[in-house]
Amino acid sequence: MAEESFAQLYKESQHVQAQNVRVMGKVVSIENGQVLVDVGLKSEGYIKFQEFEDEGYTSIAPGDEVEVYVEYLENKYGETTLSRQRVLREKAWEEIEEIYANEREVKGDIIRQVRGGFIVKIKGLSAFLPGSQVGLYPVDNADDLLETRHSFIILKIDKKHDNMVVSRRAILEKERSKARDELFSTLKEGQILTGTIKNITDYGAFIDLGGSDGLMHMTDIAWKRIRHPSDVLKIGEKIKVKVIRFIPESRRISLSMKHLTEDPWERVEEKYPIKSQVQGQVTKITHYGAFTQLEEGIEGLVHISEMTWAKHDIQPQQLLKEGDMIDVKVINIDREKRRISLSRRECIPKPWDRFIKNHNVGDVIEGRIRNIASDIGLFVSIDDTIDGLVHISALSWNTDGKDAIKNYREGDTVKAKIIDINGKKEHVSLSIRELEDDPTLVAIEKTKKDDVVTCVIQAIDDNDITVLVHGILKGTIQKREVTLDEKQKSLSHYNVDDTIDAVVTGINSKKKTLQLSIKKLEEKKEQEDLEIYGTVTTHTKKENLFAKALAKAQKASAKTDSDTKDDTGDDTPKQETPSS
Repeated sequence: MAEESFAQLYKESQHVQAQNVRVMGKVVSIENGQVLVDVGLKSEGYIKFQEFEDEGYTSIAPGDEVEVYVEYLENKYGETTLSRQRVLREKAWEEIEEIYANEREVKGDIIRQVRGGFIVKIKGLSAFLPGSQVGLYPVDNADDLLETRHSFIILKIDKKHDNMVVSRRAILEKERSKARDELFSTLKEGQILTGTIKNITDYGAFIDLGGSDGLMHMTDIAWKRIRHPSDVLKIGEKIKVKVIRFIPESRRISLSMKHLTEDPWERVEEKYPIKSQVQGQVTKITHYGAFTQLEEGIEGLVHISEMTWAKHDIQPQQLLKEGDMIDVKVINIDREKRRISLSRRECIPKPWDRFIKNHNVGDVIEGRIRNIASDIGLFVSIDDTIDGLVHISALSWNTDGKDAIKNYREGDTVKAKIIDINGKKEHVSLSIRELEDDPTLVAIEKTKKDDVVTCVIQAIDDNDITVLVHGILKGTIQKREVTLDEKQKSLSHYNVDDTIDAVVTGINSKKKTLQLSIKKLEEKKEQEDLEIYGTVTTHTKKENLFAKALAKAQKASAKTDSDTKDDTGDDTPKQETPSS
């Protein structure tokens, strides 16, 4: 019996003579957190009780049989080192290898995030899940995946280095392929589906319908104007969409959110009649106007010309900002082109009406020079909305307009008199020179017919002479009024800038011009001479001249006789008879 027992014990101990093997053992005792296990060696081995707890044992007692792993036959203390966890790992790897070989799915828990992906616990082993293999599209919030259980496909194993790579995406793609076939078998235009926003681009969003992706163009997201799809959509969000186009051959699906609701433009004329006044919100400002939303999906344009009554170059940004609520009037609707023209200024009292009510011709105003046109005049801002024009001819009485305008600068403040108000054309004419009396008119009023005036010749032509009187009045001397002598009526001996005297024969107060005559001056002087020297009957102008010369000679002779008498003392007069 002793020999048989020894032989049996020897036989049973042979399978544990080598280390790194799995053997069956019996629990001897449990004390101080250690489980003492007999595996038929010369000494028992210890296993931490924690290893059994981690495995999920609810209870363990002496006499229980357990499978353990022999790590060392003898450690430095001569003790046998055993492990329960190594047994479980060995079994787990055996099962993983079988699953990998047969390309089967395996369940696992995502336990933590690491650089480039996640760590997944599968049958007690750690596997790496790359970020690209997590799902069909990027995950916004990684925390949502932690502590969640999923199915995986094993992509790669390396037992020697304890490495394993898995994929969740491969599972989803298989499911997606199956769902795609089911989707296309029933898909039709007009169908309403629930999808998940997969990706957002500048031109729209791709929606995962559970088997295939559909494109929702930016113009199909909402009836209202949006700047970018991301303003109203978020990746991962579930939304309802309507299939507006489906091409089975290419499997292209076009989707829309806005077509789930009624098109607000269908009844736009009924809701917003022409000339009706409504309130809207400014959504966008450009250099040519402001887009204003009247309601969700209906937007109109307030053109820059309809923003204010001001005629100045005012930018829309100076008057409005995005988000402003403004009153507008509907002035035009084009439903086919989905355009509404709006006016802001039509909701504001017209400044022109106020101006006409408060101003009259003859009023003196003060304004700022907004613009200078050298060949037209000064544009003067009477207020922010009304300009008046001072024509170059209304700048000065004495200075030519093209020279007078050089004295002004944009931004200067000037006073001017209102000389005309044209309500039909909404035009105000101003004058700076009329702030003072017209010196030409004053000179005209002081000049009388038959006055003898001094003139300066300005121009000479074949028929008349143009002169300037008193430096401001224009006058004309016709050729026939140059002299009494009919044979001497030539203008050749007159020159520009010559100074001459003439008689005023006519006054045109309206044109502020004079008619002059040198001939009349000669006649006047002749008449004065005749009054001095006596009446002479003359039949021709030559006889008149002779009589004038005779009188002059008699006067000279008388003076000579007087001088002679004084020299000789003889006072006897000498008789002289003029020869005929």
